[in-house]
Amino acid sequence: MREQQVESYPYCTHYGVNLLILCLLFFFVCQLHAQSPESSSTSCKAYITESFIAKAIPNNPVERPTTGWAKVEHFPDFINSHWKDYKGNAWYKIHWTYDCKNKPDHPLSLVISHINMAGKVYLNDDLLWKDQSLTEPLSRSWNIPRSWQIPISALKTKENTIWIYVASASIQEGNLGHVHIGPYNQLLPLYQEYQFKQKTLISIGFLINVIIGIFYFMVWIIYRKESAYLWISANVLFWLGYSLFFLLYSTPLSSIQVDRLLAWLFSTYTLVSCVSIWRFANLKFPRIEKLLLFIFFLATAVLAVIPDEYLKQTIHFFFILNMIIFLLENSTYPFLTYKSKQIEVYLMAGLHAFFVPVAIHDAYQILTYQNEFWSPFISPFSALFLGLLLGLRLYRNNKVISRFNKTLKDEIDNVTQKLSSSLNSQYQLALENIRLQERVNLSRDLHDGIGGSIVRSIELVSRNDHLEKEKFLSILKLLSNDLRQIIDHGSSLDAKIPDSPILWAAPTRHRFMEIFDELHIAAHWQIPDKWNKSPTPLQCLTLTRILEEALTNIIKHSQASEISIGLEQTEQALILNIRDNGVGFDPECIIEAKHIGLQSMKIRAQRANGTLNILSSGRGTHIQVMLSF
Repeated sequence: MREQQVESYPYCTHYGVNLLILCLLFFFVCQLHAQSPESSSTSCKAYITESFIAKAIPNNPVERPTTGWAKVEHFPDFINSHWKDYKGNAWYKIHWTYDCKNKPDHPLSLVISHINMAGKVYLNDDLLWKDQSLTEPLSRSWNIPRSWQIPISALKTKENTIWIYVASASIQEGNLGHVHIGPYNQLLPLYQEYQFKQKTLISIGFLINVIIGIFYFMVWIIYRKESAYLWISANVLFWLGYSLFFLLYSTPLSSIQVDRLLAWLFSTYTLVSCVSIWRFANLKFPRIEKLLLFIFFLATAVLAVIPDEYLKQTIHFFFILNMIIFLLENSTYPFLTYKSKQIEVYLMAGLHAFFVPVAIHDAYQILTYQNEFWSPFISPFSALFLGLLLGLRLYRNNKVISRFNKTLKDEIDNVTQKLSSSLNSQYQLALENIRLQERVNLSRDLHDGIGGSIVRSIELVSRNDHLEKEKFLSILKLLSNDLRQIIDHGSSLDAKIPDSPILWAAPTRHRFMEIFDELHIAAHWQIPDKWNKSPTPLQCLTLTRILEEALTNIIKHSQASEISIGLEQTEQALILNIRDNGVGFDPECIIEAKHIGLQSMKIRAQRANGTLNILSSGRGTHIQVMLSF
């Protein structure tokens, strides 16, 4: 982790310096906008002599009142400062004079910083301008600066009057912003300053937030597990919805509906902001988040159904509550994240700590119905800062992924090497097992094949006191043939399957019939003419070896005078039956004594997916081998 932080510091420093330079340039430009040019050398002067305000005649925005005028000391002026709890419209009467000894170098200009909420302006008795709608839904001129050029020919010789009608909303307090009258060249920079602070900055911040919100949402689509990206994009979305009403000139909603919606948007923005920055630092506070969710539903329900006469107090309550939550969130976040050891989390904490004085200042401006906000200046930079944090987080994640990939590759190479070594060892063990198995198979084949032939030869020799040469050569030839059969076909699973059961039994029958004749043993062979279902090479070999071992044991031990060999075929199995009328034996005792012949017969049957059953008594023995297809 320490190495990861060190690698990310040059990246952070580079973008941090760039951001600092951009901030300095931006405030330098703002300062240039704020500075008014030096006074013109012209001798023409226009100045306001006195101003008055009067309540408008209800439902009559055209006729001006003749009585009830109160003096206005300065601008901006708030209607409620003259008549407490008054919710109606008002007229302003501004007297001014214009003194110009010489021919004017520039036309006159009238600049008004804002009219809350809508209005119209007269020069003497001539209409200069009016909003599109002076009744609900009102036009929204509360954040729009206005400028007009006044023709010299329209002026009176001595005193002139500016009449301003202000249509106020029921919730927001009606007011008239700064009013300036003077040469155009002097007031143009002032108008541009108002335009820059009240519209241009907000528009720039709005567009940057749109881009940043889209980026965070797109990154969340790629990295679904990073829920912080979704929360931040939602946070930006609600801030955009709130900021949009700073830019709109008109809406289809009434002022009451707009105020309800703005209060809900601000409440939602505040609550989502808490969760978004917590998720960015991988923090969760389930109980607090449930409380925030309860506040969200409470605000949604109350703002939706509260009667209009209580709406203003309700909006103030939720605004103060959300400001408390917002201030607590931003002031405590640095303390909650000091152990995170992630540079982007520290930067996020610094950004939200910087929001604290801005939020306090703007909250005061809103509660006192003033219009000098800091947030428009901060919004573009906070949006760019969020973009920087996104870049840092992606850069850090990319470094983590690269390091993980390298570690994973090293581990895979190490495991591959170990696996290769293990497989090689297993391969050597498998080869050794194969050799041992071949030896075991060879020993069984020698025992069942050559061993049986030797037993038969011994019996023949023992019964002939004078063994002729031809007979001896026949015995040797028989042993040679058995050895050749073991070599060629003994353990081979690729041996050719006999065409019929008779051909399968023929070699064994030929080898044993001679000794049976010498021993006066009557042998009965019951072999079918053809295969009902062709067996496998392993099955043929298994039946042959078991048959040879069984007949050899009969010769050696049974003292039988009659034997029968039968092969049966069913749809599911091949069944070999070997019976004799000898003295019998106890199969259990023989098996427990690990008799090589019987053990070999049993193992062969199991290898061929079969069973070996032995029944024996004093009247004979029955051996049955069943091999399933």
